Amino acid sequence: MEQLVQGVCLVCSKATKQKCSKCGEPFCSTKCQKALWPTHKWLCDKPKYIFTLAPLSQLELKQAKAVVSSMEDKMIEAMKNVDIAESDGWREGNYENLINDLADPACELSEPSRSAMIHEMHQLIRVGWLAKVVPDDSEKPISPWNDLCVTWGLFKHPVPEEGQASADAATGWESLGPSHFTLYNAFHRRMLVFWTLKHLQRQGKALPPTVELHQLNQLSEVRTMAACQAAANRKLAAQVVLNSAMMGFIDDITGGRNPDAATKLGLNPDGSLKKEDDDGAKEKNGAGANDSTA
Repeated sequence: MEQLVQGVCLVCSKATKQKCSKCGEPFCSTKCQKALWPTHKWLCDKPKYIFTLAPLSQLELKQAKAVVSSMEDKMIEAMKNVDIAESDGWREGNYENLINDLADPACELSEPSRSAMIHEMHQLIRVGWLAKVVPDDSEKPISPWNDLCVTWGLFKHPVPEEGQASADAATGWESLGPSHFTLYNAFHRRMLVFWTLKHLQRQGKALPPTVELHQLNQLSEVRTMAACQAAANRKLAAQVVLNSAMMGFIDDITGGRNPDAATKLGLNPDGSLKKEDDDGAKEKNGAGANDSTA
């Protein structure tokens, strides 16, 4: 590591004059730098003005193909829910080729569309895993990148309160499309630090002695507010606050096929997507069993 005038360690927020010799990001010690390396190695030589997602791993590649090849009703509905659109580059019958591209570090797709498609694929993988469409492989199909994408998805489309028409309407949220990779660049990077360290903790590996995740959580809250306000979106700043309850909820989803977490995501406790049968839908709408109108 090299020296700089003064900075704040990306991992533990300790004041430091040391930095990564390649990208110049501040790290107070080799331990902190090593702790973040699993995800930092992708961002290290990338432009700092935009956040980009790492390619799909080989496990994620297999899971993504399992999701799109199933093409079951529940996965088609899930694809609609995560806003996968033709304008993002998805073409019917071309999913497998595109997924191969998203797993290729040398992918020639331009940013931010490339990262937007990877983001959508991560959400599909999580829904497919919860719905048991993708194989478990005795290994949870979760990575810091996947956690990050699910976290952003939950902040972007929070669960509505009772009696509330939609959470989007309440927060004044407007779809940013791929532009959120630049507008909320700092937010994504800070969230990725949290999830990278959280994964080390789950694996039973020692965190740097200066790191405590609950403190990192609090630091994230402050920095997220600043990042959102800098992006001139105070309504979203009020919504996208990293608090212990939200992080715990996302951790529940990450830890396994948690029934409560599944319910929050609109799934049945066993992980399958909720789907009313025709008779149930008619009864709910007050239509008789013999009605012929849809």
